[in-house]
Parts: sequence; C-alpha cells; structure tokens
Amino acid sequence: MQPFYRIIDQYFKHLNMKRFTIILTVFLIFHVSCEKDSGFGLEIYLLTDYQTKSTGKEIIAGTERLSKSPIIYYHDIIYYDSTNYYFQIDTIKAKELNHKNWATQGTAFSLTINGSIIYSGYFVPGYSSSGVDWFSIDPLSVNSKIYIRLGYPMDLSKLDNIDPRNDERILNLLQKDNKLK
Repeated sequence: MQPFYRIIDQYFKHLNMKRFTIILTVFLIFHVSCEKDSGFGLEIYLLTDYQTKSTGKEIIAGTERLSKSPIIYYHDIIYYDSTNYYFQIDTIKAKELNHKNWATQGTAFSLTINGSIIYSGYFVPGYSSSGVDWFSIDPLSVNSKIYIRLGYPMDLSKLDNIDPRNDERILNLLQKDNKLK
C-alpha cells in the first residue's frame, strides 16, 4: 500500500492537470473566437488583386480581392472623427503600421463593414513622391491618427461628389458602438 502523502500528491497532480486543461480550453476558445472576429464591424483589408480605370488610380468597385485578414481590425479603432476624416487607432496598431514597409506608389486597401466593401483606396506613406488621384490613407500615423484623404498629396475637389468617407453605414455602426466623434 502507498503511503498517504503519495496518494495526496497524486490527487493534487490530478487536480492541477484538470485546472491546466480547463485554463487551456478557455484560452483556446477565446483565441479562436478572436480570429473569427474578422468580417464584423469596420475593418480595413489590403487587396491581393483589383483593377483600375484606364486613366488614374480609381479602383473599379467589384474587382477587389481582400487579403485573408484585416490590417486594421474593428477593435483597433478607438473612434472616427467624421469632421476631420481620421481614425484614432490603438497605439500598438499605429506603431505596427509605422514600422511596415509601404510601397511609395501606394498599397491598395478596402474599408469594409461586416465583410462588405464600402470603398477602396491606397495606403500612401507621407514620404512618397508619387501622386494618387483616389482615396488615400497615410499609414504613418501621428498621435495614432490615420487620415483618409481625397487624393495624395492633397485633397482633390473632383472626388467631393463621390466622397464615401462619411457613408451612412459607417456612421451608423460607429455611432451605435460609441466610436463616432
């Protein structure tokens, strides 16, 4: 017969294994649920494929192919300033964007709500000398703000009549979730 202390030791090892299994299961469920969070809320994806009109950089709606996961998730967005057209994002995400190597001619993106594309444009870093005559975001944020512009390096008034930055679907979602300024 085993001494009493060995029986107790085995019992506690068994309990610790059960705790470990429970904690691991909860962690995995949480992790998997975070991964599935993509496609809900407002997110920004890089594009793997798209077509442009024969003149300029205008991305033809319906030709966009989204990357597997967003570059900016909904939980990265703290709020949207609809007057000055910028997203205040999490500082960790801002640092990540600032350290990414961006193409100077622009990297195509699509802004989506619940997986549906609202509009597309280009990430154009502030150091780029290339002009873009379509919607642009400078990914090199200042104070964790990323501005959406009508063109780069300056706003183009010709895009005013098709400006989707304050699309009602964007504003309604952000208002509902208290992320609209």
